[in-house]
Amino acid sequence: MHWKSGKVICACAAVLLLLGKASADEAPVRLTVDKIFGPSMVLQQGREVILSGTAPAGKTVRVTFRSFQSQTLADASNRWHLKLPAMTVGDNDIMTIECGTERRVLPDVAVGEVWICIGQSNMAMILLSCSTAQQELAAADRPNSARIYLVNKLDQSYSGPCVGGMGHSWQRFSSKTTKFTSAIACIFARKLSETLKIPIGVIDCSFSGTQIETWLPMDFLEKEKFTSAVEQGKRVRAELQSVGAAELRTSKEIRKKRPYDAPGVLYDSMLHPFFDYPVAGVLFYQGESNAKRHAEYEKLFRGFVKTCRQKWNQPELPFLYVQLSAFGNWKKVSPGDSTQPSQWAAIRQAQRNLLDLPRVGMVVSLDVGDTRNIHPKNKEPIAERLKNEALRVVYPEKLPAESAGVAELQSSSSGRQARIGLRHDSCRAP
Repeated sequence: MHWKSGKVICACAAVLLLLGKASADEAPVRLTVDKIFGPSMVLQQGREVILSGTAPAGKTVRVTFRSFQSQTLADASNRWHLKLPAMTVGDNDIMTIECGTERRVLPDVAVGEVWICIGQSNMAMILLSCSTAQQELAAADRPNSARIYLVNKLDQSYSGPCVGGMGHSWQRFSSKTTKFTSAIACIFARKLSETLKIPIGVIDCSFSGTQIETWLPMDFLEKEKFTSAVEQGKRVRAELQSVGAAELRTSKEIRKKRPYDAPGVLYDSMLHPFFDYPVAGVLFYQGESNAKRHAEYEKLFRGFVKTCRQKWNQPELPFLYVQLSAFGNWKKVSPGDSTQPSQWAAIRQAQRNLLDLPRVGMVVSLDVGDTRNIHPKNKEPIAERLKNEALRVVYPEKLPAESAGVAELQSSSSGRQARIGLRHDSCRAP
């Protein structure tokens, strides 16, 4: 073949490839619903919910749920949003979304209470790994109205705040759907559902080994002058934006750098998508990774609570958290100084200091920890205590007539013995 003919053929092939790419890029936009909305989802009772997804620009999207019907137009960027009115508790309803000839049906939709569960490894510990796994898995197979949504870890290309949500799908509780999800989230949801007798949804938004800075927005860190955190966050975020999804998932070199732990990264990729999804409250279990920088933890922690309340547009959003357990007591704040507390004790004090905020609840885990294991496996008491704190802070009408709250503490000591008296008082709404 003549070389000129070869060049013509190659040129034509290149044009065809470009045309093929262009046509692929211009594939018609389909009707979709964002990932957080799907079959078996739980919507927060008594709160307006903004549904969202994609559809061809300018096309009408219609939504039907129970007796509610409404429609909206997709905008120029092929996004649509539609507000559902506040709903009452219910289970096993059907939602339909239509656009032209396309139709999406979401069965088994519930309206109840939704809690988002955020934190590091002790929140992320799966049900199968906890000491009461067999009992909890058996309980999950019994009839219940609890559901869970597992948020994907950072395993896709990073381009700043995520739109539309990352995750798998809502699942009803069973031994199959709960065994690889947060033990604390699952046990809490089951217990709360049994107490309130309504559907409970939990969003498992946890990631092992993470510092609190990764769950905070960069603008907060900049405003409060956490300079080193801001520099680290900007550097790692720029690196992530140049990495593809496959490389981020498989590259040992990238994983070794722990990009997910950089300031602001998990706020953008895991937490940000849920601020338009109303919740009843937040469960938080974190602090271990900040022990070496305990002096600044209280300021960061207060900033996180404030951020959650601002972003969910609830000034007193219920916020329940677990105080760190007994591990690490030997790590002194000042090595060699026996008068100084441990690093973990300093974190525990910082956590305790947040009890001056409205509608917060702290669960003590010191007595159920393991000084030899940073990941104590007995999660059932912690979940039970979180459930009880939820009743105290959010659902006081479900508390028994007499509470075990301490109204008065008296102590006396004699020699090597101490006597502590607790007087119980009838419970009061916070």
